[in-house]
Amino acid sequence: MSNGPKMTIIQGVLFEKMKKLSLAFVLLIVALAAQDAVAQSKKEKDRASFISNAKLLEKKPFDPNAATARANGDLSGSSTRMTSL
Repeated sequence: MSNGPKMTIIQGVLFEKMKKLSLAFVLLIVALAAQDAVAQSKKEKDRASFISNAKLLEKKPFDPNAATARANGDLSGSSTRMTSL
């Protein structure tokens, strides 16, 4: 029992479209996972920078680099969602 040549052609076209659609979904998932990993590393880097600036200000509040450290700390504190100014 054959479906006929017309049905075979339609099934072949649909199969090719489904392969392309599956590939597109896989690429989308990979891109979103990579974006999440980059955002996480930036967040960790910002946190480490904030902690090192706080330690610098604690040990040497009148250091020449203290003004820059204070400015960086103020910006990161005021730009969070949880802070209301």
